[in-house]
Amino acid sequence: GKDKEKGAAPAVAVVDDDDEMSANSLDDDHGIDENNILNLLYPPHAVRTQVQKRTQIVLLKEVVRQLRMRFNEKFTQLYKEKEDIFGSIESRNVRIRAILDDLHQKDEVASLKMTDLETPGSALRVDASELTSKPYESEAVKAA
Repeated sequence: GKDKEKGAAPAVAVVDDDDEMSANSLDDDHGIDENNILNLLYPPHAVRTQVQKRTQIVLLKEVVRQLRMRFNEKFTQLYKEKEDIFGSIESRNVRIRAILDDLHQKDEVASLKMTDLETPGSALRVDASELTSKPYESEAVKAA
């Protein structure tokens, strides 16, 4: 009665309290995930009305936001992993330097340092070593 009036899908199975099945497992069996925004998108050729177009734009913006968020999370995870590896290599280099010192060897062990390209946000920072010329100073500023 009520299901047909609201346009809901008919029940697939009767669920008893003893059964381990739930409404969510029914959806999982059919591969339907109502929380996945990609399932809500219209096929590109089906977008015809202004409402559909606006809805599609909002949904696509959300898809892009989620992709950015996942990318940033993955990037942060990989960057932390890289920092950890750099730290372990540097600790090994310290140990190698100590051994070379004990052996009275004059060999140099290169120290690792991330370049500006490897550091997130470094393209926006200007270091004093990057400035090759002095800023213009007026005669009044020079006199003061």
